[in-house]
Amino acid sequence: MPSHENGFSWYMRILKSRTRAALLTALAAVLAARTLEASGVCTYSLASAGAVFSSAGGNGSISVIAPPGCVWSGSPDTNWVAVANGGNGSGSGMLHYQIAANTGADRAGAIHIGGVTFSIEQVSSTLTNGSVVGSMAHIASAGGWKTTFTLINPGTAPTEIRLNFFDDNGGPLTLALTFPQSVENPGPLAASTVDRTLNPGALLVIETADADRDPVLTGWAQLVSTSVVTGFATFTVTASHQEAVVPLEIRTASEYVLAFDNTGGVATGLAAANTSTQPAVFSLMIRDDAGVSLATPTINLPGHGHASFLLTQNYPATAGKRGTIEFQMPLGGQTSFLGLRADAGALTTLPLLADVTTAGGSMAQVASGGGWKTTFTFVNTGRGTAQFTLNFSDQNGNPLSLPLHFPQAGTSVTGAASVTKTMIPNTSVIIETQGLDSQPVVVGSARLTTTGDVGGFAIFRDGGSGQEAVVPLETRTSGSFIMGFDNTGGVSTGIALANIANQTAAVNTILRDDTGALLGNPTISLAAHAQASFLLKPTYAVTAGKRGTVEFDTTSGEQITALGLRATPNATLTTIPVLTK
Repeated sequence: MPSHENGFSWYMRILKSRTRAALLTALAAVLAARTLEASGVCTYSLASAGAVFSSAGGNGSISVIAPPGCVWSGSPDTNWVAVANGGNGSGSGMLHYQIAANTGADRAGAIHIGGVTFSIEQVSSTLTNGSVVGSMAHIASAGGWKTTFTLINPGTAPTEIRLNFFDDNGGPLTLALTFPQSVENPGPLAASTVDRTLNPGALLVIETADADRDPVLTGWAQLVSTSVVTGFATFTVTASHQEAVVPLEIRTASEYVLAFDNTGGVATGLAAANTSTQPAVFSLMIRDDAGVSLATPTINLPGHGHASFLLTQNYPATAGKRGTIEFQMPLGGQTSFLGLRADAGALTTLPLLADVTTAGGSMAQVASGGGWKTTFTFVNTGRGTAQFTLNFSDQNGNPLSLPLHFPQAGTSVTGAASVTKTMIPNTSVIIETQGLDSQPVVVGSARLTTTGDVGGFAIFRDGGSGQEAVVPLETRTSGSFIMGFDNTGGVSTGIALANIANQTAAVNTILRDDTGALLGNPTISLAAHAQASFLLKPTYAVTAGKRGTVEFDTTSGEQITALGLRATPNATLTTIPVLTK
């Protein structure tokens, strides 16, 4: 230190020089940022496009992606959204924000960052006159899975809907959601609940978009609505493009029965959701196809909890066997179940039987030969011995003789237009069509009559692609049905209609797009017991490139059954549930 300077003045001179250097560095950074902005190098993007909040509000974060030196700030466009610490940053960083509680209707806002918009939605504090109308026992996203929700308003007035997602523990399950029908769809919104309004006859599609590289997210969905809303979900294995439908469960039965098959490389899975807010214990009775008890386990689920597993993993006694699982509901318990079947890469759901009666039912589609096989599964859910008769009809309404195989007995018949079997309680019967692949495919329908509580379903398999699709036994006698269709992006929708009455039926068909706008109103005539199956797009060209709904109406005394089929460009095949109005 020089002798003519004291220690303090020397220190201040050094400090000033350092401060001057710091100021010069900061100035250089600002000039560099402005140079980057002026040259157009500063580009901003967000890790997600938005989020949906409950009415309680909360905190959130936005990951901003920008080159080093690029300055940004977040600006909310509504007063119920506030950014923390001024919402400023440079380069890649995080913007934190708060959402105020909502005591009114649904609302939407945004935070604008470097010319990019982060969308924010908040659901209302109450859904006016809303109530739970159904559930979907399983959803899956990320880890190679995608779930697509399809919801339909079959009424004559607009309706509000809310989808709530729950994880395995019963807590909110946050999913990345996209809305493919929206022209302004900016990208995924992170949400555990979402509200929308559906116009009369309108169809709404919501897709999960979580990254395949992330761990799979599983849970279930609850649907709340101000009036009747129907629908289903489709989950897709993104690598193989396999698809399976999750129907909206609207029943509240005291017991359910699932027919399972773990033979010949087939594997059965189970999903269960506790739709009550209270913990519940569900008792199971597992039997083989002869009705012999294999196990009597229980499933414990917290309020709004969920579980999914392969039967052989949790219940080894089911390995290599066919049989049934009976689910007993606890007093006051509410649940939703779903069966899943995997067969050499093919994936489909298995309907659960509930409230089965002696009314029998019908199946709108049967296919045999030409590479197709139909497998029928019937279960006697009653307490007494029952007899059933399965009748086949061709597309003209005449008896349809099919070669049949009975795998449980190891026997076959070369041709039969009807089959009669007697079943003791809690047993299941399997019947397979055995048409030759070298012969033309034979198509028709089936009708089941029974003296007891026999229910069931069929699965038809395309041997060429290995795809499978389930055909549930139709037990409803409604004169009106409605189904959603999708003819966008190379997807094709097929329809099967069968007249199950002894008189000619004139089926009035109403075609609407996904906004509910009328596209057409053709009529389909079917002779007694006749069947028709066709692709929607070539038959009704007005549906090309569109999503929408098809409504089938009959007059008094006429009875039909209907089925939808969905084929994707990746050769996947699944059924589309037909819903009652």
